[in-house]
Formats: sequence, C-alpha cells, structure tokens
Amino acid sequence: MCLILIASNAHPHYRLIIAANRDEWRTRPTAALHYWRTDPKILAGRDLQAGGTWLGIAGNGRIAAVTNLRCGSTTFDKPRSRGQLVSEFLRQNTATESYIAAIDRQREDFNGFNLLVGDQTGLWRYCSADSSTTQLGDGIHCISNGLPSEQWPKTERSQQLLAQALKSEPPSPSSLLKLLQDSWQPPDEKLPQTGVKLELERQLAPIFVQGEDYGTRSSSLLVIEHNGRWQFLERNFDRNTSADREFQGRIDACQMPT
Repeated sequence: MCLILIASNAHPHYRLIIAANRDEWRTRPTAALHYWRTDPKILAGRDLQAGGTWLGIAGNGRIAAVTNLRCGSTTFDKPRSRGQLVSEFLRQNTATESYIAAIDRQREDFNGFNLLVGDQTGLWRYCSADSSTTQLGDGIHCISNGLPSEQWPKTERSQQLLAQALKSEPPSPSSLLKLLQDSWQPPDEKLPQTGVKLELERQLAPIFVQGEDYGTRSSSLLVIEHNGRWQFLERNFDRNTSADREFQGRIDACQMPT
C-alpha cells in the first residue's frame, strides 16, 4: 500500500472513510479482496508470495493498513514481510497501543514502514523510521511513503480531492474511488528527494502510478457508518482493465466511539 487517505468523523453520514492505493510489482502474485479461509473473520486481499496483506478489516471492527517507506538506496532486505503487520493485528485481540509497543521492539525485522491500526477506541499511525506513534483525531489524514513530518505533492493533492468529495451528501463510492485514479503530475521542483533517480521520482509522484512493471495494482475503499454498518470495495487493475469486488456488513456487537 502506498497511499492511505483517512476521513475520521469528517462527514455526517460516515464515521470513517479509508481510501487507499496499493502500488506493487505487477508480477507479484496476489489474491483479490475476500474472506480468508484460514482466518474467516479477516476480509482483505492477500499477498500470495509472503502471506500477509496491505489493508483489511476484522469482524470485530479492527482495521489495519501498511505502506512502505521510500528511502532509495537505504532500503535493505529484512527477514519479515510488512504485510504480516496487518494480518497479525487483525487476528489478535491485543490492545492497539500494546500491539504497537510490541511492533516497535521488532521493527528492525522489517523494511521501513508506516502502519495504520485501529479499533473502536481510535486510530493510530506508527512509523518505524523514527518510532513515532500518533493517534489520529477527527479530520482528514494521509499516509504515503514518507515520514509523518513530510508532506508530498500526492498527499497534499489527495487530501484536497477528498475534502472536495466530502462536500457531497453523501459522496458516492464511485466518486471516492475515482479520486484514487488521479494522474496529475507535479512539477519537478515539488518532488520529494528520496534517493532514487528523477525519472523514478516522476513515475511515483502521481496518486495513481502507471509504470509498466510497477504501479497501482488496486484501489480500496472502506466506509463505516455511525451505526456500525460498513462497505468495503476493491477495484483491481490489470494493465488497461479493471474489476470490482464489494462486501458489506456490520461490526459485530460493538458501539463505534463518539
């Protein structure tokens, strides 16, 4: 996952909106959004190479998502897949802050990451590069491949597009998914400097990445209403084609926080 947009209590119809793009190598084997046979309470896509996922929800309302940290030549191969951070949180009932504390002790086992985890008590972002933990309050937030202190053109633009979409009553799922396909290219002087060549910075700069070998493989939308009803949509892209999957439900026996 390389872009996660979050709207928490930012619209009267929805308690939470998460709109996200997964950017990945196109050859990496992947299963589309589904209930996992091995863990039926988990609804998520699945990385068939390492077994984890990039965004998912559990029946009790636990939510998790992850992005990589883009640091150019400073990235090294680590023994564990970042997708495990998401799937393990969804499997467990450990308190969110306790889970983050445990992950912080193990962060050297993973390549750099930003982790979003949440339950009925709130949402948290953890960054492995600086071991920072932030509880996300009401409003619009964006997590991409930079540090929490960094604002990139794609994060600024995606937050602006989401704020505009939230002016609708209520915004349609199609309009929220459409903003994730925005291909605006920022000028070179606005690009972050992450240690990769300028050509690659340009390729990765839009919200929707269209590289031949690496790019946006899927767009996801998770919306939760105030009464606990939720809708989870995934749009998968295979070159010039796309396919949608949709699931709906209600968070089991829980009251969403006010």
